[in-house]
Amino acid sequence: MPARISIIGPGDINFQSGLLGKSLDFFYKHLDALADELANGGYDLVCIPDKGMPFELIKRVVARTNRSAIGLAPLSDKELGTSYIQSYLNSSVNGTKVFNPVIDSISWYKTNFLITLMGDASLILGQSIGTALDIFAGLYMHRVFLRGKHNRRINPEDIFSDLRAGSNGPFTLILYEPFVFSDLPMELYKYAEDLGVRIVRIKSAGEIHKYLKIYQQSSQKI
Repeated sequence: MPARISIIGPGDINFQSGLLGKSLDFFYKHLDALADELANGGYDLVCIPDKGMPFELIKRVVARTNRSAIGLAPLSDKELGTSYIQSYLNSSVNGTKVFNPVIDSISWYKTNFLITLMGDASLILGQSIGTALDIFAGLYMHRVFLRGKHNRRINPEDIFSDLRAGSNGPFTLILYEPFVFSDLPMELYKYAEDLGVRIVRIKSAGEIHKYLKIYQQSSQKI
């Protein structure tokens, strides 16, 4: 069973370009380099099918591997719905669906709480309001699964059936430095340390493999 990586990041690449003072070409070159490494690693990938950095990376990996990624989307959501992400849900590259399967996360709120927990590790492609929500919500739920809530034990299976974080090794957040303007808050590092969650920073695409070997090895033992 290959390691699974959740991909999270900003939805507006143009805004990130202005924020970091980097050209769009800079971002696309890094996405291509990341896609090469992820394709060579044979990892399973999961993200929310929507515009932005994660989708741009996922479709590049699919183009290289002809293997679909896993989509996490609230197909049953009755409040905001999913009509505005249909083009991403149904997208394909060279005849291969970008997302197959698409797992129903029921609601947009639940989607944000679960996306990082879908992977053994999460690759963070820059910071934004939505990315911060994904990170903090995921760590909060990870804490609930580890320690319960109000003396009540809560199993991940009671919330969602396909969560991976912490099951094959330490839950890991991988921050891709070329895409960030500033570090994550120190408080986040302290909470993560208390929960046994690794937060690591990588400066280049090729560094990602050394933090994912543990999941490949754990999976082979099962």
